[in-house]
Amino acid sequence: MNITLYGDSILKGVVLEGGRYSAGHPWDALAQRHGLTLDNRCRFGATAPMVVERMEKDAAREEAPGDYTLIEFGGNDCNFDWAAIAADPEGEYLPITGPKEFLRYMDRALEIVKQAGSRPLLTTLPPIDPKKYLDWICRRGLNRENILSWLGDECAIYRFQEHYSHLLERLATREGLLCVDLREAFLQHRRLDGLLCEDGIHPSPAGQQIMAHQHAFGYYHARIDAADGVEAQQTVLRGGLDDEAYLIHMGRYAHMRLAGLGALSGAYHVAGAVNARVFRAAQALALL
Repeated sequence: MNITLYGDSILKGVVLEGGRYSAGHPWDALAQRHGLTLDNRCRFGATAPMVVERMEKDAAREEAPGDYTLIEFGGNDCNFDWAAIAADPEGEYLPITGPKEFLRYMDRALEIVKQAGSRPLLTTLPPIDPKKYLDWICRRGLNRENILSWLGDECAIYRFQEHYSHLLERLATREGLLCVDLREAFLQHRRLDGLLCEDGIHPSPAGQQIMAHQHAFGYYHARIDAADGVEAQQTVLRGGLDDEAYLIHMGRYAHMRLAGLGALSGAYHVAGAVNARVFRAAQALALL
């Protein structure tokens, strides 16, 4: 299963440690464990216009995406010119990419993917820690009080970023696309601060483990759809680290890899009932 990734530093796997950004490798173990070939075309600081520009250039060069294309951006688009706000909190300011413009770029990204014969997958945005983020952007002397005066409260940063995540989820529903819900997986944890880096935006190594888990869950369901001949699955996948279905499914996958398809002549049972769809998925996983 070949998957192309387009997006920003979140999907790139960037982490902040010791005051320095570096590219983590959250997808390496995932790819190896589940037999995936990943082509990561994400860039640090990418916005919707930048991602779509890259996609259009790749299409012009006939650099075709994989069987599936995972798209994730929005975290930089909802950002503001904090230096300008700190200097003049009475001014009017717009996000880097407004919501309507953001959706137009998303529509164009989906169009490019479909024209290339790839299946698009979407993902929601991981939540941010507004206090950590405000501390980070003010670390070099920006006037925190002025920024708070313009925002109204710290949590306004969180709410605006959340709005862009909701836009992605609604887009997936509108287009009948599978959407991996990273946000919900993070919010299930009581101590969110441990899942985010010092800047309050990038997932920490522990947060990246959650991302990898959720994406494995998403790719698994994508394979189910492929095995069933489903063109689009209108599903928002909200599995968490303790998601029983995920553990059952991936346990079966491991069993299939070890025992081989021929050793499993019957359907699996979940809570005493035959789940034929899951069995077909297990067959697909063993064959793909």
